[in-house]
Amino acid sequence: NADIIIANYDGKRFTTEVTFATNAPTFSGNVTTGIASGSVSGAFAQGPGGADMPPDPVKGIMGNFTANDNAGWSSTGIFAGSTSGVTQ
Repeated sequence: NADIIIANYDGKRFTTEVTFATNAPTFSGNVTTGIASGSVSGAFAQGPGGADMPPDPVKGIMGNFTANDNAGWSSTGIFAGSTSGVTQ
């Protein structure tokens, strides 16, 4: 398990605890702190060498989330990131 923190999103900050799928490069979870409810899901993208070939087994991450504070505010969003330029 791991935590994903979404911060400075429309003035909100919330944390989701995610679990990783077995035999798949995906993850998902539900909001644990910061707002009333929400969820997140995503996947990792492989580098040109594939999952078993260093130096780039993971080249990026992408996913989506939903959030609701039960006081009239709700939203959906997407996220993406890359390991380009990160020393591995």
